[in-house]
Amino acid sequence: MALSTPASQFIFFGLGAITGYFLANRQCRQLTKDLDTLNAILIEKENEIERLEQHVERLLEGYKANDIFVPSPDNTDNLTAIDGIGPKIQELLHTHNILSFEQLATTSLDTLNKILNSAGSTYSLHDPSSWPIQARLITEEGKAALKNWIKEHKSS
Repeated sequence: MALSTPASQFIFFGLGAITGYFLANRQCRQLTKDLDTLNAILIEKENEIERLEQHVERLLEGYKANDIFVPSPDNTDNLTAIDGIGPKIQELLHTHNILSFEQLATTSLDTLNKILNSAGSTYSLHDPSSWPIQARLITEEGKAALKNWIKEHKSS
């Protein structure tokens, strides 16, 4: 029954308080360490974001407003009139600043193949070898001549 004396109760209370203090202090140190680690990661990520933003700014500095393609109705031909060019390929050609029959007529076959290949396997299956010929024909002789050419070459 020695445990029920006020002195022994005080000792057990003190031991409990000291144990609690050391445990709380240990947890606090661990939490502080974790917080420092997270702050270091945050600073690293903020620096990475800043580097990326600066890189994007440097990339964009090289572009002039005229370099960014915005099609205008006045100088854009309907390239889908060419046999083998549908809306998606026309859009792809537009993104490479091929907007008119005249531009298509003067674009090399190598360039057209590179454009198609850069867009993926679905596009690389297309054969653009006759596109400049058709574009030149429509530019020089008109749509009727192109329609006749397409009819002749589809039947052969």
